[in-house]
Amino acid sequence: MSQNKKIALGIGAVIAVLLVVGLIGGALNSDTNEDTTASDIAASSTSTATEVQTSEVGTTGPQTTPAVPPPARETTAKPAGCEAVPSQYLAIINASWRRDGWSFINTSAYAVGGTTYVAGEIANAEGGIRSRDDLFAARNGVVTPVSMTARNESDLPDLHRVLDVNFTDEGAQTALDCARTY
Repeated sequence: MSQNKKIALGIGAVIAVLLVVGLIGGALNSDTNEDTTASDIAASSTSTATEVQTSEVGTTGPQTTPAVPPPARETTAKPAGCEAVPSQYLAIINASWRRDGWSFINTSAYAVGGTTYVAGEIANAEGGIRSRDDLFAARNGVVTPVSMTARNESDLPDLHRVLDVNFTDEGAQTALDCARTY
């Protein structure tokens, strides 16, 4: 077996271990029951990111109030081939933020040659835009940040060179055009 294949297999094993550890850690830190699945964890992370806990005197328990949504914007015509982001990719991305309450919004995907490029905007906990034109890529179930802000703000391993994806790829630029809201 060539050294490049060994390196690729080693990196793949590290990614698998990180994903499993992340899912187990999320299950241990959540208030869900023992029958929690990875999609349940991702869904609870996403819903927790959009709710703010408040407590009022005279109530029997905590009340939830929806967080302020980002303002709606006019959109331009989308290129052909734009797709909705697969929910499992969006759940992985939203669970990876280094800061609580952050989310990937105004997203769109574009698939080409076995790679799905996922583009959108990073929103902070208050609903404000942290960054526009951010990009992730997924191939064979492995999701990696591609844009610099996504790499800096996400805990996902930076495998864009291993997967041979780049911000300037034609598919990446089409995904960005699909998600662009300005």
